[in-house]
Amino acid sequence: MSTKPPLPPLASPPYRRSGVSGLCLSPLGLGLAPRFPARLSSTLVGHALDLGVTHFDLSCPSAGRHQAEEEIGTALAPWRTWREEMTLTVRVGLGTGPHPSAGYGSRRHILGSLDAFLSRTGQDYVDVLYLHRHDPNTPLEESARAMASAVNQGKALYVGLSSFPAAHVRQVASLLSALGTPAVAYQGTYSLLDRWAEVQVLDLLDELGIGFIACAPMAHGTLTRSRRPPQPRATDAVDALVTLTQIAASRQQPLEHLALAWCLRNPAVTSALLRTSSLEHLTANHHAAQYTAFYPAELAALDRCCPPDREDPSGHRPQAGLASGPGMTSVPCRL
Repeated sequence: MSTKPPLPPLASPPYRRSGVSGLCLSPLGLGLAPRFPARLSSTLVGHALDLGVTHFDLSCPSAGRHQAEEEIGTALAPWRTWREEMTLTVRVGLGTGPHPSAGYGSRRHILGSLDAFLSRTGQDYVDVLYLHRHDPNTPLEESARAMASAVNQGKALYVGLSSFPAAHVRQVASLLSALGTPAVAYQGTYSLLDRWAEVQVLDLLDELGIGFIACAPMAHGTLTRSRRPPQPRATDAVDALVTLTQIAASRQQPLEHLALAWCLRNPAVTSALLRTSSLEHLTANHHAAQYTAFYPAELAALDRCCPPDREDPSGHRPQAGLASGPGMTSVPCRL
C-alpha cells in the first residue's frame, strides 16, 4: 500500500465562458460513459462535484448504449439536488442508434434519440445538446430545426456541434442563430499529438463566438504512462513521446499532466474532457489543471516536437495568445 500523503486541497480553477454565451464550464470535464464490464459509481460523481468539476458529458458509444445510459442515470440519481450545479451534455447523431448511417441527422433521429436518452437517464433536460457529425443525406436546415425544437421544447438549454468539418461549421451556425438557438460550443479532439483544431477551426469558432471543448487531451491514452507502446511503423511517434517525456520531467510533471496543462493553457479551450473511473486519478488531474503556465522556451520545444500539422499517431482524424508565467510545480498523477 502506498504511504504517499494525499495531495493538499486546492481551490478549483475559475470557470471559463463558452464563447460569447452565458454558459460557463469547469475547465476540467468528466465523461461518464461507463467502461464495461466496470460499473460507473455514483461516488465518482460526488467526488467530482466536491472538487468543483461540474461539467459532465454523458455521450455513450452505440455498443451497449442503452445499458450504459441507464447506469449513468443510476449514478446521477443520488445527486439530483445538485442538478442546478451540474452542466450535463450529450451528443446525438452518428453512432447513437442501431443503424447510425441511416438519417442520423434527421429530425426523427435527433429528437427520438434525445427523448430515449432522457427517459433512460431519468433527466428532464440536458444543458448542451451536440449535433454529432454532418449527415450528407439530410439537409442541414432539417437538422438545425430539430436542434432548435429540442430547445423550444425545454429538453435542452443550449445546442452545440461535435466533430463537424470546418467547411460546414459556418453554415450550420448561421442556421441555428437564425432559429434563435445559436451554437454555444464545439466538441472536438485536441491534444499535443492532434493539433488539427488550431489549423482548421479555432479561429473560426472565435469569430463565431463559439467555445471549444477539447476531447481526448491525452490522445486516447497515448500520452499517459499506461499507454501501449507505439507500433514499429510509428518511429516519429516514438521519438515524440520520448521528447515529450523529457520536457515533462524538466517541469517535474508526468507526461499526462503536461498534456492536460498544455491543452488548457490555450484560452480558446473552454473545457477539457477526461474519462476515468478512479477517484485518485480524477483528483490528480484536477490539481494538474491548475498549473497551465509555460515558459516560452517550453512552448517552443513543444511546437518543434509536435507542430500543429502533426498527424495523430493513432490514425484518428476528425471529420473535418497563450498563457505565460513562472508557475511550474510537481504534481504526481496519472489518468
